[in-house]
Amino acid sequence: MNFTTILNSIGLIFDIVGAILVFKYVPNFWSLDDRNVLRLVRDDDYEKKEKFSKIGLVLIIIGFVFQFLSNLSSLAFGTL
Repeated sequence: MNFTTILNSIGLIFDIVGAILVFKYVPNFWSLDDRNVLRLVRDDDYEKKEKFSKIGLVLIIIGFVFQFLSNLSSLAFGTL
């Protein structure tokens, strides 16, 4: 495997792990009460969910940066 493939694979792994964290730990801000009115709620795990969802977003951004660098390096070295 060449450098661009490894860099792209690392970026893809970061993206997948980040997406899983965001999907699993996204905080639920709104809830319907008995009268079907939306209310803003914060459950006991709010801080934990917020922290892990932010980590997930950072991992997604890092993954995209790795994939972008992979594409730049393939253009620079001509390994398309």
